Amino acid sequence: MKALALIFVVSMSSAAIAGEVSTPVKSEQVFTRVDDVFVAAKLTPAIMKEFKAAGGEIIIDVRDFSEHGECGEAAMAGKLGLKFFMSPLPKADPFTKETIAAVEKIVADAKGKPVLVSCSTGNRAAGFLAAHLVEKKRMAPEKAIQVAKANGLNSDFTEELLREYLK
Repeated sequence: MKALALIFVVSMSSAAIAGEVSTPVKSEQVFTRVDDVFVAAKLTPAIMKEFKAAGGEIIIDVRDFSEHGECGEAAMAGKLGLKFFMSPLPKADPFTKETIAAVEKIVADAKGKPVLVSCSTGNRAAGFLAAHLVEKKRMAPEKAIQVAKANGLNSDFTEELLREYLK
């Protein structure tokens, strides 16, 4: 059985704030409950179907435009009835107030409906999650970084960029 790194983030619970960040939901894929945002590495039809089955409606791809090939994620999302947005958090660039705010606007416009944030490895998506937890949920930065590390942030470089952003 292929393990997929998908983070199921639906609604901030007091348990998540207190430190409980992993709640498996399905045995075929790994989901973690943290907030009203799903975070995933590279999108696949299986991940999109699981997201849709969980009540998801909106996908935000934070890969840079240059990272897109002929994968057809937007078309796959459309076939499933999911809305698809691109709001890049470029790999080699620092997180900025503008790039994070652009993703946050899409999340806010969803008005609490599940949103999936995805990139090629899950690092930038988890980085966004940390920024979201600090800025919108008032979580302490160090705690938010730990949550992000437990949910897809595994690049030292991306962690450095995130720490600089959260200063």
